[in-house]
Amino acid sequence: MTPWTALLFAVDGLSWHLVHNLLNDWQDLNDDDNVEDSFRLAYGCHVLKQGFVTKTTFLKIMAGVGVPGAILTAVFRTTALAPAALYGILALFFYTIVFKPLALGEIVIYLVWGPLMAGFGQIAAGAPWTGPAALFTDPSVALFGLSAFAMIMGKHTDKITRSNKKTLPKVLGYPGALFGCGFSIVAPHVLLAATLVKERFLCPTPTPTIPWGCALAFLTLFREVPSTLSILRLGQLKDKMQPNLPMDTQFKGTLVDGDVGRAWPLWFVAFTGWHGVTFSYLLVLGSALEWTLRVFARSIL
Repeated sequence: MTPWTALLFAVDGLSWHLVHNLLNDWQDLNDDDNVEDSFRLAYGCHVLKQGFVTKTTFLKIMAGVGVPGAILTAVFRTTALAPAALYGILALFFYTIVFKPLALGEIVIYLVWGPLMAGFGQIAAGAPWTGPAALFTDPSVALFGLSAFAMIMGKHTDKITRSNKKTLPKVLGYPGALFGCGFSIVAPHVLLAATLVKERFLCPTPTPTIPWGCALAFLTLFREVPSTLSILRLGQLKDKMQPNLPMDTQFKGTLVDGDVGRAWPLWFVAFTGWHGVTFSYLLVLGSALEWTLRVFARSIL
């Protein structure tokens, strides 16, 4: 595997992700989005629901964005990346019609963003293939999976009263759903700290799974984490037409600020996503900074 393989794998994943989003819109058209006050229409447009394109054109667009994914999946079929295509396609077609109604959608999101994308992404970039168990036990993979899990938990908590799907938050109810959102915010920090301590001090390893630079993500403990947890502690929305805080409320962020007015009508997902995106960006940025410093140090020694 080479850096070019990693780039092509990213294009492959992006192509299938676009197909998934379009397919999700198609499948929800006669379900959650089949009402005038659907949650989706409250914060964005639905090109089919609002008649921006015909169904025929929509299907052509879906097929077109899927072409790169289909080609690259065929290219990767004889490599260690082949299983990613099988699991990804299963998630793609059955997420809305099978997994979400069984309250498994959130788990599938974790598996797609964690083992499937981050795990196989490492392999595409040159990490050795040591078997499927590594995809589920690698802490670096779990960190990205948990960030995505937090966002989808927030989204489905927002939709508890506005969706007929049996999502995990709907099964848990508001108290359990809010606890789940909070857990998915705190857990990545605990896992990151535990892994750094274990691999550097308790059980030193010459090939740690997480570089020191990833500690940059701990910056979110000072802004995004306390702000998001404060939103969760306010509980469910008292009025679905307005947030639990004034519209002009802002929270200072590490990379971008949290703005209630700009985020609304997104609520829990706005803040779990704010933390998840910032945490993930800082993980990658910290890794890149450490790599750059190592290369620079070697060049002058």
